[in-house]
Amino acid sequence: MKILITGGAGFIGHHLANRLAEHHTVTVVVYDNLYTGDSKRLNSDIEFVKGDVTDFTHLSKVSRDVDVIYHLAAISRVLESVNHPRLCFDTNVTGTFNVVEVAREHGCKIIYTSSREVYGDAQYLPVDEEHPLNPKNPYGASKLTAEHIIRAMAATYEMQYVIIRLANVYGKGDFSRVIPTFLHNIKESKDLVIYGSPSKIIDFIHVNDAVNALIACLDVNAQIMNIGSGVGTTLGELANIFVAFNPLTKLRIVEGNACEVDRFIADIEKAKNHIKFKPTINLRDGIRELVESTLSRNNYNFGRCL
Repeated sequence: MKILITGGAGFIGHHLANRLAEHHTVTVVVYDNLYTGDSKRLNSDIEFVKGDVTDFTHLSKVSRDVDVIYHLAAISRVLESVNHPRLCFDTNVTGTFNVVEVAREHGCKIIYTSSREVYGDAQYLPVDEEHPLNPKNPYGASKLTAEHIIRAMAATYEMQYVIIRLANVYGKGDFSRVIPTFLHNIKESKDLVIYGSPSKIIDFIHVNDAVNALIACLDVNAQIMNIGSGVGTTLGELANIFVAFNPLTKLRIVEGNACEVDRFIADIEKAKNHIKFKPTINLRDGIRELVESTLSRNNYNFGRCL
């Protein structure tokens, strides 16, 4: 099997690529413009091609003998989509249409990473796949538009696809989002800043568990599934986990962004049923691993947050 991963040098992408490359029966090609990615994170047996999903001709050439396309390339941060909406839609919508056209041309299956942002503000918790779709920012709108493109083209041309709606993924190699920002701040003994209410609820899923789900999607077709932990954590609870590692760190609350979703917990029953998905890393253990790999054990009391 030959697999192409768009955005495969990014945060989730490089974890997926390296895991897939461990299987000797799989050839992995990463296609990435390196806007946020780093090809140095890829194992040596992975073929890397620098390219952009908005370049249809190049993408088609690279995809010629591919069986499966994991489509992860995206402008993937809400605030960046607010500041650069045209870039967001060019990449996330036009780029996705190009991927679908390439897949139709070469007979590839598509596995697409969508987002919990397609739901917008939760009308109930946990949020299942039948929840109304009402994105409240350009990122969520672009992801939902991409979903519609994939489903419509698949129905028209009998293409294989899977769409997974990811909760907040965290782990080694991420940056800018709340967990890596908190990690950096406790290392520097800086304040932990919460934007908006500390009661804001987020579902955090470890990148290893997200990768497990993505790989399991190879065995199913025409499914849309939530992937998360199924557990909600408030920003206040998250901050307290980090403060326990460095008591010198203080918590500060500032005005939030109206474009962000205030609460989300994923209903993951469908993923459990269809791909036998089961989260294996709880949030405290995942954060502990990040802290231990980043900070000196001599300087922080790792037992306090257990």
